[in-house]
Amino acid sequence: MSRDTRAALPTAKCYRYLQTMLSCHANQPAGTGAKMKKKNVERLQAGCTVSNLIDQDIAHIRHAISVSLAGNPAGSAFPASYWRHRLHALLDTGRVNKSQLGEIDSLLLMLDLNELNLAAAACAFAARKDPGETDG
Repeated sequence: MSRDTRAALPTAKCYRYLQTMLSCHANQPAGTGAKMKKKNVERLQAGCTVSNLIDQDIAHIRHAISVSLAGNPAGSAFPASYWRHRLHALLDTGRVNKSQLGEIDSLLLMLDLNELNLAAAACAFAARKDPGETDG
């Protein structure tokens, strides 16, 4: 199973916890306690879904950035600033876990390094210009 496919699936940890919660409370009376526990399970399911959506978004951005940085002519039509904004939007959700934070950080570093490489290449190109030529 590829990494992108795994990112699209809910984690086994989420499933195990949900199964435990549901099996432990399946025979509870329909009182207030059972209703509260059901709400907690629903919140956990929503939390797993949000985490999976963030994983999917990170996988998509990683793919788009790698295609864009590879210089593929049919690659991303969006500049690095767009992808940086998307990554910061994920961070602003406040729901990013530690591993997701590491992945987002590595993608931001990839974008920064690419911009530095482009700037260095532009400087090298400018240095190769005819020494007698001036820009003013």
